[in-house]
Amino acid sequence: MFKLMFNIKNKLSICLNPMANPNVSTGHYSPDGKWANWLIEIFTSSSRRDLRLAVLQLVYRLSQESSQDLRGMVVLVDSRISSEAVHTEMQMFRSVLRDDLFSRIDIFNGLPTLEKFDHEFDAPQQLQTTEFHTYLLNLIQQETAPSRPYGSAPGGGKDAVLEFLILSWLRSDGGLSTADVQRHVGVSYPTAAAVIKDLESSGYIERGFNRSVELKRFPWTEWRSWSARTITSRKTVLYQSTVRHLPTAESWVLIRLKKLGRDDIAVGGTLGAAKHFPMLDVVGTPRVDLVVLGEPRDMTEVDVARLDPTLERCTGNEAQASLAVHFVGRRKTSRFLSDGDILYADPLTCIVDMYELGLESQANEMLRHLVDARSKSATTGMPT
Repeated sequence: MFKLMFNIKNKLSICLNPMANPNVSTGHYSPDGKWANWLIEIFTSSSRRDLRLAVLQLVYRLSQESSQDLRGMVVLVDSRISSEAVHTEMQMFRSVLRDDLFSRIDIFNGLPTLEKFDHEFDAPQQLQTTEFHTYLLNLIQQETAPSRPYGSAPGGGKDAVLEFLILSWLRSDGGLSTADVQRHVGVSYPTAAAVIKDLESSGYIERGFNRSVELKRFPWTEWRSWSARTITSRKTVLYQSTVRHLPTAESWVLIRLKKLGRDDIAVGGTLGAAKHFPMLDVVGTPRVDLVVLGEPRDMTEVDVARLDPTLERCTGNEAQASLAVHFVGRRKTSRFLSDGDILYADPLTCIVDMYELGLESQANEMLRHLVDARSKSATTGMPT
């Protein structure tokens, strides 16, 4: 039975309880938190499609666990999804999920007062505590706090919105509201709205019947400016091997990278590009590029040494480095592609890596292929 709760508007700043462990991981999906035998996902979107994905991620995690006591909850925060819509979604899940899995999933629409939680919603015993409410309030604040996708780089938030819109267009994700774009990227609403307004004034935005937005076509002029700013503003640390060359790059990535067990590090550069564009015409691997969802402090020299003890930090010509680690800041949603135990960066990031390496013709060929595949027509607005 699903439970609906009142939407929370005020979030408290309270320390996490030590019995809670937010670093829950299953494969490349990590719930936002855990309390006792409950996995918790904080959901801030107003998209029912995204809600289905959030529930299915939890269901998959539960199905992989041997313990039948493990349960999952999705907590809607400031979402415009109505109680009736949640009820409809839960009925759909009831019809397709095994009973033993469906009975272990709950959707909470916000957080009520402790008194209402105890007396009106038949809450499980381990959730009827002030400690749990303290933990959940803090988790909500943590997960809904604005993030800065490109650190303190000038214009970083606007560039992150543009990148998200381009990637969404390439993936044919369909229209999203401005609020949903804001939540996905992790910027303020005015920042997201300003980028959309600029693109709309240039004729690039198509609005749906419900004021949803998506790109009409690939924004070539904006893309050139975005890629140039990204190359100059992103934080990159270079490393060179003391034995001159790393082992075969692909095997090095597959063997060494997965030892770290990190879901915030992905393969970029030519290796990542080849995953999105198998026809990539590059002989060998000029260097290994890694993309980190964070700041330089999130991948230390100790982490790099675990990858390969022969790597030493260096400066100078990017093309002569054995390894380049790019830090793109913390983001609300990852655009990484999962392939087995390895994550790969999104195609735009890989293309920028190739520009930086001087592989401009190969990068442009890949981009044209992606745009052609998305457009499926001659009216792409692509320059000749």
